[in-house]
Amino acid sequence: MILDSADGFRVDNICVFVSEAGPGDVIDFHGSSSDSVDKFIYMKSGSASLRYDSAPILDIKSTGYIPRGPEYAVVFPEKSEYVLVSFKLFRNERRINLPHEMAFTADLSAEFAELEKTISLAGLFGDLSRRQAFWSMLTKAGAELLAFFVPGLARIAPGVAALQQEFLENKPIAEYAELCDLRENRFRMLFTDYFKISPVEYRNTMRMRYAQKLLTNLHCSVSDAAKAAGFASTSYFCRLHRKMYGVSPAEMENDHAKMV
Repeated sequence: MILDSADGFRVDNICVFVSEAGPGDVIDFHGSSSDSVDKFIYMKSGSASLRYDSAPILDIKSTGYIPRGPEYAVVFPEKSEYVLVSFKLFRNERRINLPHEMAFTADLSAEFAELEKTISLAGLFGDLSRRQAFWSMLTKAGAELLAFFVPGLARIAPGVAALQQEFLENKPIAEYAELCDLRENRFRMLFTDYFKISPVEYRNTMRMRYAQKLLTNLHCSVSDAAKAAGFASTSYFCRLHRKMYGVSPAEMENDHAKMV
């Protein structure tokens, strides 16, 4: 089984496609198979309006969230190009979703570009690549997104967001606790309570995702990728890679080589 996220989240059924729309075009999810999946929409150009039972509820200039359900529709007031990512998101095996008013302030253009690159990839490598790109997008969205996923996370959200941004640095966990006006032991306890792993384990997980990107996209050697991602031991990196993805770094490289 592939470990999606060390903080208890799991994503299934990721599907990515790119399309264009003209003025007045509508994506109507009524009676379609997409009723059962949540969706992110990223506007490469133009804009869109999310509607619920025909009533406009959110103007989308960059990135928006479309909850599952046939009551939703997306209307394009102008010529637009967009990326649509459908998915099912779970935490502790229960489906979760954001409020439909959720919009994002972070610049997610690079993350959606990576998701777009996975469209033509098939098999195990394609599945892993989409999962990796999806989690990278959620990570970049940061505390504003995590606070909706996990009720009560706002208490440690500043530290979580900083840890996400500085995962390659070996800063003491106490510095992240200070950002939340908490003692280190209290921060660690709250962090572990919500994410089910320690802050150090969470940082290692983010480093692993970064190392995997170096391996698959930049064709780094295993030792170079491990070092660049902050792992002092290549053997430890290999063990963690197999635990998370079910295969060793070398096996994943071989799978990728067969696909290209």
